[in-house]
Amino acid sequence: MSKAKKESFFWTSYSDLMTSLFFIMLVLFVLTVVLLNKKMIEIKANEEATKEQLAKIEEIEQATKDINPVYFEYNEKYKKHILKINVNFPIGIANINSIDDITRQKLIEAGRAIQNLIGQKTQEYGIQYLLVIEGQASRDKWGEENNYKLSYERALSLRNFWK
Repeated sequence: MSKAKKESFFWTSYSDLMTSLFFIMLVLFVLTVVLLNKKMIEIKANEEATKEQLAKIEEIEQATKDINPVYFEYNEKYKKHILKINVNFPIGIANINSIDDITRQKLIEAGRAIQNLIGQKTQEYGIQYLLVIEGQASRDKWGEENNYKLSYERALSLRNFWK
């Protein structure tokens, strides 16, 4: 009879152990489902925000592409618009008044095109622009250090002219 009691105790303990393991696995499964559901909601919210940001970026890119192609061309390599007007300063001079009247008139029209674009797109999209004006000076007898200074002075001269 003692052997029958031991077997009876074994199966009772075994079923209690299996029931406890099943309960632990059930709790872990429910916990995993709840956490994954929360994570999916968070991912969907981030996805919506990302779509909105992407749409805003595409709007901004389109806004910069609307600049007047008569005066500017887009350089894909450097991701910038370049002035098509060929401005030739006399050697070593940065004063904008030293260039011919026809070129200055074209520069005025290009400046107005920029001003109109910025004004229109600022109201339409609520964005701000940063206009970078680069001057260029060819390498010649003035030396490389002076060419950088001359390039800067030419860009500054154009900025002041447009202002």
